[in-house]
Amino acid sequence: MQTTQMRIRIDQAQAIRNGKNQYGMTVIDINPTDLTAEQRESLASCSLAYDREDGLSLPYPQNDFQGLPAVGEATIETARILLDAHAEARRSATETKKREREEKIARALTLPLEAFRTKNHEGYFLFRDYDISGVADDPRLAGKIAEAKQENTRLNAEVAITLADIKKCREEEKSRAAEKKQAEERAEAERRARQKQQIAEWVAAHGTDNQKKRAALNLLPEDEIINAIRDEAYTPLADFARYEKIQKSDIPCHCEDYDEPEIKFSAGTETEATAEEFDRMEQIQTALPAAKLTLRWHRGYCNTCSDPEDDSDGVFERHSIMVALTVGDFDFTREYMA
Repeated sequence: MQTTQMRIRIDQAQAIRNGKNQYGMTVIDINPTDLTAEQRESLASCSLAYDREDGLSLPYPQNDFQGLPAVGEATIETARILLDAHAEARRSATETKKREREEKIARALTLPLEAFRTKNHEGYFLFRDYDISGVADDPRLAGKIAEAKQENTRLNAEVAITLADIKKCREEEKSRAAEKKQAEERAEAERRARQKQQIAEWVAAHGTDNQKKRAALNLLPEDEIINAIRDEAYTPLADFARYEKIQKSDIPCHCEDYDEPEIKFSAGTETEATAEEFDRMEQIQTALPAAKLTLRWHRGYCNTCSDPEDDSDGVFERHSIMVALTVGDFDFTREYMA
């Protein structure tokens, strides 16, 4: 008689109820002719389980579904019970899967087209099949899928135009920036050429014999003549005292012996002027009408023991008048006491 084998897990509690003292995994021989067609289908379709002790991979219905009946012994009757339960569980699973598939298809048909697309890093739309995974082959979704893909194609055409415009704008901006840089470099080169010419003309008109000789041999430092041009420009202010920078020694420091002084300096444009400061500014402006004047404050303080914003004690302050002057292609500034 031709038989096949099947694994059965005997439940301990049920075995005791049946008056049996054997439980756990066991193997039973079955003649397929003793089974119904449906039972044979379950036996043929259930998963195989390998056991290292017997070295066999055998059908094991209880491994496929949770909740199959607990059996207390391995007999043809309990095998039929398990195979019938397996068949019922398989039908239930099939029906559940079919129902879930239908529900997923119905839901997919109601989804907006936005649900079927996602973006890549460039901003283009890709077809997104997450919501129709496993049911995309259903003919009822063919129209929806085609519509979504067509919409993605249309949107990608717009994206392409937008990206092309952005690229064009960037290229134009880059071109304008390059042109601006070139123009600035040309302007600076032209300005330097004019400055050199101005220096040469000043040397020819006012330079000493020594300076002229050095200039002829390209040995005359530019700074020497630029300083001379500056001094000449500010000659009308020779009677005004030049501004003297604040020194560390001017700053009152109240640090204790265990503190470490940290001397700081700052400067800025003044927003108020005393009568004396304003008179001095008018005098400078009269002496040098072409100049632009700015009243400035200068502060020195110890950052450890004083705060220039909250406490004037420990802060040394002095004012200056900055005199800006343009001579040819040179821009000069010089500060005088306010």
